[in-house]
Amino acid sequence: MVESKYVLNRLIAGGTSGILIAVITYTTLPPTSVVIKEVSRYVPDIVPSSIISSYVRIALLLSGVIASLLMLIIGALLGALQECLTIRFIKIPLISALISGTVMALIFVVPNLVMGTSKAKVLINSLAVITYTVTFSFLSLGLREKAT
Repeated sequence: MVESKYVLNRLIAGGTSGILIAVITYTTLPPTSVVIKEVSRYVPDIVPSSIISSYVRIALLLSGVIASLLMLIIGALLGALQECLTIRFIKIPLISALISGTVMALIFVVPNLVMGTSKAKVLINSLAVITYTVTFSFLSLGLREKAT
């Protein structure tokens, strides 16, 4: 059971953006044969190709679920941050929600920009952060009475 309304709302926002990431992940996955060929270049020849292909298929099937779970975990952590900001420093939940959304952007978007990853990855992570922050900002409007 979730003790804090902030963490619960962040879990909801994490679930929302996690579903978005899972849908994008599953719709943009490359064909399994391409991934198997790429992975085979890095695996020693002593490993049979049937084992490689089975592990790659499992990994591709689980990739969206793992991304959703990651968003839920980060949502809970950022919910605790938002609660701390609201109770101790900033008394307006919406502002602390935007601050914690900025922290999420720093975690997901800025490293991709600095490392020069693909524009598609930056776009996907930006969409997830925007969805997450907008969802939680709307949920934070209901927390206003309880914070003051």
